[in-house]
Amino acid sequence: MEGGFNKALLMTREDGTEVIAKIPCPNAGPAMYTTASEVAVLKFVPEVLSWSSDSANPVGAEYIIMEKVAGVQLFKKWDDINVPNRFELIQKLTVLESQLASLPLPAYGSLYLRQSISEEMQRIDLSSNLDPSGLYCVGPSCDRLWSDIPASEPVLNTGPWAALADFGVEQARREIWRIRHTEIKDARPIPRGTQQDQIYLLEATVKVMRILEMHPQLLRSSTPILWHIDLHMGNVFVSQDDPTEVTGIIDWQSTSISPMFLQVRWPVFLEPPENYMRGLHEPALPDDFDQLSSNRKERAIYENDRATLSKMYEISSYSNSRDVKYALNIPRVFRELFCPYRPSVHDIELHNEQFTDYEDWYTLQEFAMQQLDTDSEGWVPAETDWDEKRAQNQALCDFFLTKVAAEKPPEELRRMWPFLERANTH
Repeated sequence: MEGGFNKALLMTREDGTEVIAKIPCPNAGPAMYTTASEVAVLKFVPEVLSWSSDSANPVGAEYIIMEKVAGVQLFKKWDDINVPNRFELIQKLTVLESQLASLPLPAYGSLYLRQSISEEMQRIDLSSNLDPSGLYCVGPSCDRLWSDIPASEPVLNTGPWAALADFGVEQARREIWRIRHTEIKDARPIPRGTQQDQIYLLEATVKVMRILEMHPQLLRSSTPILWHIDLHMGNVFVSQDDPTEVTGIIDWQSTSISPMFLQVRWPVFLEPPENYMRGLHEPALPDDFDQLSSNRKERAIYENDRATLSKMYEISSYSNSRDVKYALNIPRVFRELFCPYRPSVHDIELHNEQFTDYEDWYTLQEFAMQQLDTDSEGWVPAETDWDEKRAQNQALCDFFLTKVAAEKPPEELRRMWPFLERANTH
């Protein structure tokens, strides 16, 4: 099987047992770091039988060979699970997440086996209480955002970082470096300002980062944690006989140790619908439900069912870890932060105009990905009917062009569509 970042092979040994071999694609993340870190993280889940982060090995590529996870993928069982059992499964998932979040990790970066880190690389060892065997350490970040940065680049620190401000400053400095060294080739009109605009804001970010680090509400959710940031039904395995039992979670590649407020997020299949009310608000059907058309009633029931599952996740997260629940709501905190950066009236007006354009663009991207059941790169499962998916993309693109034809020039609208190369818009 081939995904966006890996090739996965199912192999059967002479004794009949099955193992999975993973070979990362070039876009998976920083070479060597990505594989070495994934092996360390996988010590928490399937057993790693063999691995190499050196592409000069006899295989000719970095690889990991691990046990095949027991059970079946959740999406194959979800429709057969009743509501009480779904609640039980959600509760068990939040227990696993709270256990990950409670690990007292010493720094931001990525998790490694000490033996895989060369002496010249920076590292911070885990405490003896957390790691009595002395196997693990936190080393450079293997986040994909660092994958196109040369390892020899002397002006950037790829981690580990012991302080939140150091972590934040290096994210901004990395993006400044990328803007200065990357030619923009994307013809789509992504509202992002000029290179000078972007660098100006990032340099302002560097200046305020150490001030933000001292804010107590932000510090509360800045603990370095491991977290699975792409928890969809294909990555969760459950028991064939009891689908409330989680047997494994896969796809930990490029997992980094980052501040809790950046890591914590809703599992993809439990994301709340639009207008979801967080906190002590019980989901309910709209007051005018009886007056709605049959189609709108069906939609309202669907949205309410989604909100009910989201509420269960929110409540269960709170009962297992209040810090995780708090981090889920961190945007509220930023509304209360004073702003040490003082933009001019012109800056604010320009920002409002650019933000409106960005919102329009972002809403369209989300709409297209949701309707086409894909990601930002247009990936679909191998078993998908490709001709049918292309036709669906074409129909959606045509609908979009017709719907907003009077708002923008036709050529600009065409370039806004995220999968333009697959839709004939002429």
